[in-house]
Amino acid sequence: MRLIKIAFSPCLCLFGLLPAILFASWPVFVPPSKSFLLQNQYIDTENCPAGSGKIVMKNIPIRDELCKSSYCPDNWVFVPAADANCHDLSAAELKQVSITHFTDGHGGTLFSQVTASYGEFSYTFTSPREHWYCMEQNPSLHSVSCANDA
Repeated sequence: MRLIKIAFSPCLCLFGLLPAILFASWPVFVPPSKSFLLQNQYIDTENCPAGSGKIVMKNIPIRDELCKSSYCPDNWVFVPAADANCHDLSAAELKQVSITHFTDGHGGTLFSQVTASYGEFSYTFTSPREHWYCMEQNPSLHSVSCANDA
C-alpha cells in the first residue's frame, strides 16, 4: 500500500515522474494475422470464388486488438495496400515484417514505417512524425516495439 501512496504523491506529479511511471512501457503490437483479418471481416470472401478473398480497404486500429502492451496510442492504425482483385487465401499468410526508418539528416529518426507483407497484399503502419523508432522485438511472433526519443 505504501508504494501506491508514493506513486500518486503530489511531489511526483509536480516533477513529471508520474507520466514516466505510467508510460514506462513502450507500445508493442503485432500485425494482423490471416485469421484476425477473416474473423473481423477485413477480407471479403462473399464476392470471390471459394478459397479466395479480397482486402476490404478499411484501416485496422492497433489499440483495439493488436496491442500487446499496456499502452498503444488510439490513433495508430494499419492501412491496407491491395488491388481490388480476389486472391488465393491459402497463400495469404504473414510472410515478413519490414521496418523503414526516416531520418532528419542529422542522425535522428523522424518516424518509422512498419509493413506487414502477406504476398499479394500488405498492411502498413506509419508512426507519427514525433521521433518514433520501431523495431521487430520478436521475429517469431512478428511483434513490433516503438520508442519515442523526443
